[in-house]
Amino acid sequence: PGSTSGSMVPSAAFAKAGARPMRVFEYYADGILYKGLLPPLADIIWGDARAYAEAGVHTLQVLMTGDRPWNAPQLNLFIFAKACWSQRFDEDEIDAVTAQFAKLAGGDGDRLASAFRWLEIAFRFALRITPREMTLGQTQGLDRLIADPPSDIGDPWASDRRLIDAKRRQLPQLGRALDRAMRDFEQSLRARGVDKGAREAFAAEFELARLWLDFRGSRLELYAAVKSNGHAPILPSLERAEGILKSIDSWADRHIESAIYRDNFKFMRFLFWGMRLGRIRADADPPHESVLRDEALTRFARATALWNES
Repeated sequence: PGSTSGSMVPSAAFAKAGARPMRVFEYYADGILYKGLLPPLADIIWGDARAYAEAGVHTLQVLMTGDRPWNAPQLNLFIFAKACWSQRFDEDEIDAVTAQFAKLAGGDGDRLASAFRWLEIAFRFALRITPREMTLGQTQGLDRLIADPPSDIGDPWASDRRLIDAKRRQLPQLGRALDRAMRDFEQSLRARGVDKGAREAFAAEFELARLWLDFRGSRLELYAAVKSNGHAPILPSLERAEGILKSIDSWADRHIESAIYRDNFKFMRFLFWGMRLGRIRADADPPHESVLRDEALTRFARATALWNES
């Protein structure tokens, strides 16, 4: 919201100076930013497009990246294309476009669209980030990475306990939205005329979304325990987070056919998620330090080999 409303000032300045209309580059399809998936962002994209249009923006572009091929068509890309050419920006139009996408992609239009809407609500809690949660830093060398692993955009490691607890209080609401999304999705699979390939493809994407959100919740509980100054046990929440991360690796084994993409996907999970879990375990159990180092050496060597092969 800040970037879209703020775009009115430079856009007006460009127009007054006789410059070409402003162009905007967005990240709604950045599978690296969101760690292996594209959370549905229909409301965000639609609202941004309206704000940019009102600000006089001439062109809206989107970056698509990823550490794996998509298993199913991606809603964000369809919504983005529609929003760029839309003459209407009301909520009813979003619902209609989402249902149109679901039907064109081979699914049950209304039920699958409802599943996407509830999944977006669940991700809304996960993607709400404040500047206090983020720290910028530059790490060089494997020793520094092991000592202080990198954090991704959704990782609140740098936050204080109060902020982490505030996010934890939102987990029940997130969980209810996620449960509703999965229930509507399961119902969509039982509808008549649903394409078998679409059913399997969307099932894979929804499974990963559930695991992604489950991991985030378990990581919040773990961080709360770590920052409790010994007042809460670390091991139970650490083991749960490690278990979900293993399930995500198992998901990759089942759903990413290319060995190069599969290894890359797993490396990214290890770099931004697994190393932090390993660091916490090593701090609690010093003999695990050598385990973390050995795994890091193996993973980075494999990643380097993949880079050279490609």
